[in-house]
Amino acid sequence: MIYNGMRMCRWIIVGWALALSPFAFCQHAHINAGALGGVGSQLHFVNGGNFVTNSGFVLELPLSTNGPFAGLHTGSITFTALPATIFGGGPAFGHAQLGAYLELKTVSVSGPPGGAFGFWLEDEDFGSAQNIFTVPVGVTNGTSLFNLSESGGSPDSDPFGHIHGRRFTLTEKGLYTIGFQLVDTSANGPEGGPVHQPSDIFHLYMRAGAPEFRIHSIVHRPGGITIFVDTIRGHTYALERTPNLAGGNIVWSALGEPRSGDGARISFDDPDVSAPRRFYRLRITTP
Repeated sequence: MIYNGMRMCRWIIVGWALALSPFAFCQHAHINAGALGGVGSQLHFVNGGNFVTNSGFVLELPLSTNGPFAGLHTGSITFTALPATIFGGGPAFGHAQLGAYLELKTVSVSGPPGGAFGFWLEDEDFGSAQNIFTVPVGVTNGTSLFNLSESGGSPDSDPFGHIHGRRFTLTEKGLYTIGFQLVDTSANGPEGGPVHQPSDIFHLYMRAGAPEFRIHSIVHRPGGITIFVDTIRGHTYALERTPNLAGGNIVWSALGEPRSGDGARISFDDPDVSAPRRFYRLRITTP
């Protein structure tokens, strides 16, 4: 995302490739961990393409004003480990092998200066929460872990896990990129090592607090693309497109007429899907 702001007129430019997955909403969403194959294969997120940073997904964390998270931006999304046996509701496609014990490592955190990412366990019945670890912005080789599997770690145990009551927090308002990696911390593999190799690093966007204005999401649908925009009352919004940002002669074309904001979410439709990629810019004019 490229942002260039002025007092009276502001622009947001966002790129979209037609091969990307549609925008995914986070309510009740699950990011499922599994493996690419048998013993010795690499771990990976089976549905990770719906949530990584180039998917359009952003996990929104609103500011809490009371309770154990007062003063922090907080929210959650459930990371699960897919079941390998019928006892966990499986076997599920892409599951890890028996004996694996999956954990999620927070490898990196980038975001606003002075910000930090936190992992908490929440007890909703008693209105309390415990901060398990905090990783500040700027860390690139973090080692903090939390478990996804719920087994006892025996060689024939199912790696399945589906645990609720977990919360993420961010301290400063802005957009964060969190780098996660799946690791198998069992000793049930060859020569007493893990059953599976670590996954590639998985990058997830989290946003603390709603921005003043933004392109909310871009959805690839049959017959075109729809761009959703959050608005502020009294502002005017105009959307334009171009097939590329290369070279010095960039031509932008308008998508419909400018729209007046009323505080609700509005949409612009682009029926042309012939180009392999498209860049959009949003112009916001204030009175």
